[in-house]
Amino acid sequence: QYSVEGKDKWRQARDKELRLFIMERRSPSRLAQHWLQYEASEIHGWLYDRLRRLSWENKGVESQLLQHPGLKELAHSLNLQDTDSMLATVNEFGRLEVNNINKQLCLESILIDLEKRSQRNAH
Repeated sequence: QYSVEGKDKWRQARDKELRLFIMERRSPSRLAQHWLQYEASEIHGWLYDRLRRLSWENKGVESQLLQHPGLKELAHSLNLQDTDSMLATVNEFGRLEVNNINKQLCLESILIDLEKRSQRNAH
């Protein structure tokens, strides 16, 4: 387990990876594979929290994301008006107690969904 400061740094590192994935069109399979090194519960908790907060920011709801310029930028580059299906997939990932192949496919599915919601994809 991490200290509070360690957990913040861990989350910030995942935030940066997610931002680079969307903004620079990185590979969903490589990022999913990279995330498999962490506990599924950690990735699940972080990803669920971030998508929820990005969705709130997208809808104009005040959230603490304003303290994270990179996340605010990410929120504005994604269309997250309806995140229910994506959050359901994130929860499905959190429940996967099976092999890494299924976990990787589940993460890739989430990342590809995010990619489709990216404004960069629309150009």
